[in-house]
Amino acid sequence: MKVLWEDAPWLINYSIPLENGIATVQTAAGTNGNAVVAAYDASNTILWSWHIWVTNYVPTTQANVAANTAYTVTGGQVHTYGTRYLAANGNKVIMDRNLGATQSGTITTGTTSAADAPKAFGQYYQWGRKDPLGQWDGASTVHGTSALAPWYNYNKNPAIVTITNTGRDYSAENMIKNPMDLCLGGVGGRLWQDNVKTIFDPCPAGWRVPKDGTWNDFTSTGRDVVGISDDEPYTGTLFPYFINGTQQTASGQWSNTTSPNVRNGRLYQQGSVKAWYPAAGYLGKVEVAGGGSGGWYWSSKVDGYSYYLSFGSGDINPNDSNHHDHSGSVRCIQE
Repeated sequence: MKVLWEDAPWLINYSIPLENGIATVQTAAGTNGNAVVAAYDASNTILWSWHIWVTNYVPTTQANVAANTAYTVTGGQVHTYGTRYLAANGNKVIMDRNLGATQSGTITTGTTSAADAPKAFGQYYQWGRKDPLGQWDGASTVHGTSALAPWYNYNKNPAIVTITNTGRDYSAENMIKNPMDLCLGGVGGRLWQDNVKTIFDPCPAGWRVPKDGTWNDFTSTGRDVVGISDDEPYTGTLFPYFINGTQQTASGQWSNTTSPNVRNGRLYQQGSVKAWYPAAGYLGKVEVAGGGSGGWYWSSKVDGYSYYLSFGSGDINPNDSNHHDHSGSVRCIQE
């Protein structure tokens, strides 16, 4: 067993005992973060790998839930959204933060600092993959892989361990053997599914990648809204956009040169729910894009393209679709 990477120095004890087929991973007290550990065969080929999410957040499932209700759990909350959410998901709750995040990032004007905002980003996932591929570092809005936060190797040196774009085919075998590589091309199959949690689902036990339809309460119609023909992305109250902690209230408030910011995102605030969706961007085939501008949140639906929630300052699409080989955020829902 080896630690492939960690995003906080000394997060994982690099001695991983294996006894009776069970590996025990020890984490540092009082430190939150993410790591990936792997098991190898005798020829040094990776057999399987595991994402270790170290957090004080302990989400618990709920029964007999109501629409637009927040439920307190250790370290945060779990939520429902509106009636469309319940129609798509039934009696389920969704986490208050992204998978891999070390805080929820719930924001109203001025409550989340620029230093703390990246803690809410969580990790990027290619659609169908069980292992994360890093996150935007929050320090740069310039496109490019330099905008990924550093990973640490066993010597604790930043940026020594990096993802690579090898052009490997997007297949289950390649993704298992190469958890630190972007896999491009090919169909990718149905490694995440709507009706069953697969072994490739990255969410913790009891949780899964949400279905398409989870975010249909975020617009008035349940469909996409675009500022070119609709003012809702600018003035709507269901899922308003925040620019550097201040709610956008009209078109024309966004500037491509000055507005991208680590504290940007959208807030679903209905009933007792305040669900913050940071503008964490996405990892494309060769670059990080949209950090501080927009968000890309995967669902489990696939029909050639994969479906997700997308948003920017001037658009919201609860049912967007695109290629598998992009990497976006995941917000886990009760299984």
